Amino acid sequence: MQDPEEEQEWTRRRFVSASSIIAATTVLPSDLTEYEVDASSGGYRYHVVRRGDTLSELAEKYKTSISRLKQMNGLKSDLLRVGRKLRVGTWAKTGSTSPSTHHYHTVRRGETLSSIGVKYSISVSRLKSLNRLRSDVLQIGQRLKVTGSPTKQVGFKYVKPSLVKVRNLRRSTWKHIIGHHSAIKYGNAEIYGKTHKRRGMENGLAYHFVIGNGVDSGDGEIEIGTRWKRQIEGGHVKSRRYNLNSIGVCVIGNFNKSRPTSKQIAAFEELVAYLKYDLLGGKPKFMVHRELEQTACPGKYFPVSAMHKRFG
Repeated sequence: MQDPEEEQEWTRRRFVSASSIIAATTVLPSDLTEYEVDASSGGYRYHVVRRGDTLSELAEKYKTSISRLKQMNGLKSDLLRVGRKLRVGTWAKTGSTSPSTHHYHTVRRGETLSSIGVKYSISVSRLKSLNRLRSDVLQIGQRLKVTGSPTKQVGFKYVKPSLVKVRNLRRSTWKHIIGHHSAIKYGNAEIYGKTHKRRGMENGLAYHFVIGNGVDSGDGEIEIGTRWKRQIEGGHVKSRRYNLNSIGVCVIGNFNKSRPTSKQIAAFEELVAYLKYDLLGGKPKFMVHRELEQTACPGKYFPVSAMHKRFG
């Protein structure tokens, strides 16, 4: 099985619904006091930047991605100014209601508290509190109180849902999403695919997705491997059991020597969020290669802790 550390230099190469109903004197629920809803601006939700806030932490808090936050606010860098109001989401208009009126969601097969929370921009703890739940176990057909209507989805910058959402998607198969680096600065899906085939890997490219760095593919460009298109096992770790049920995402670069680009991080975050929440109902566990096997992958400069804060 392919170990990403073995790539050689010679290969070259992602709370409250109030669109029309919140007045200036509205008192928000106690756990939502740190952001606002502006009815006059079409129902955008805002966060006022405080000292120490980062885009990564805000994306995790509001269940969105760094790239979406930057897109909604016209940000060209990751720098934030204390006191600035940032858009952190939008709400679909649902007509007249009141802050204390709850909407309801009926649980469907494959849904989790996490995936429902993402859909309604509400935390798992808030969902459990609203519904007096003592565990995360849900029953199909169960009615849950939620605090608003599903959020409007902001367009993706890096992920192309029409390509990633394959018709033959095997939802029950994928238990993990594993992050890797290539350990070299060169390469793309085609180059790695040919290399892996020469090394005896019948299905070619060991990973399901590859994210470029601007050298042999676009900076932040997400390339989809044939293993994902065919929904077959990966070859990105030594463990056959994990290859059978894990999605391999490789970010091109040696992150023991340098940091991933901001576009690579944004693309990686957007892709993992789309796979984990939009396609697979929040079920897959996020991990990186070194948490499974003896390897430095994905390198000391890859933001592993930030990604675990975002995805668990």
